Amino acid sequence: MTTISGVPTVSARRRLVSVLAVAGTVPYLTLKVAWLSGSRVGLLDPDFGRGATMHLANAATLVMDAVAVLLAVAFVARWRLRVPSPLVLAPMWVGTGLLAPIVVILPLQIMIGVPESSASGPTAIADWVYLVVYAGFFWQGVFLMLGFALWARERWGEVAGRPLGSTHATATTRAAWVLLASTAVLLALGADDHGAIAWPNLGGDLAAVLAAGLGLGLLHLGTGPRWRAVVLTWLGSGALLTWGVYQLVLQTVPNDLVDASTVTTVDVTTQLVRVAAGLAVLAAARQVGRALQH
Repeated sequence: MTTISGVPTVSARRRLVSVLAVAGTVPYLTLKVAWLSGSRVGLLDPDFGRGATMHLANAATLVMDAVAVLLAVAFVARWRLRVPSPLVLAPMWVGTGLLAPIVVILPLQIMIGVPESSASGPTAIADWVYLVVYAGFFWQGVFLMLGFALWARERWGEVAGRPLGSTHATATTRAAWVLLASTAVLLALGADDHGAIAWPNLGGDLAAVLAAGLGLGLLHLGTGPRWRAVVLTWLGSGALLTWGVYQLVLQTVPNDLVDASTVTTVDVTTQLVRVAAGLAVLAAARQVGRALQH
């Protein structure tokens, strides 16, 4: 493999993956810039999105998608192996947590024919906006996570393939499993209340619960290479925490996306348990990781 200043060069395929990941951010970033600039493109209600809360939300999500662009560049840049790993791992954990469920949910919604507006939010937003936004998220989810996986393999590939070795389940792990089971039950009960539209979302949510539970199981049983357990706990904990926080914000902070009168105590409790499950899985995985290093 050729090198530049001692750093292996990146293949054309890896560069293409990063380019495709960046391309997936363009529709969303364009909409956010337009809305923050005062444009009403794609908005059917003249009063929708004019409050300070929605402006702040649009600015925050614009920054988050801009970070996705920086990450895609970091995966193939000459300095990709010198960047401190937390600067990549922290935003990618959030990013994969948000995007991976969409990769699962969107095909399910297409298969059962759920309209974008009824599945995703208020009719104040045109259907084509949901199509563009969620197609872009799906695209980002595929190529950003692929680019990250290739970068991680280059950086830690030798370690990732080693066998785990078993460890004893800790109190943190047992608590995580209890919270995961509770989350699954609460999410399923909530899906019954919201009809057929909620079932694709439930599929993505339960996939996160299953991934986290399997990942913790592999960590403690010591089954298979390390990367399998790491990937499963990474995806599961990230999806549980990020979507739990997102839903909590929508349900408790006044905004134009959710009618506060429809939010119940059970709804808020479900999201709190989901967040707690994500944190517990992350803590348990870190605890096991430290034990395996000794």
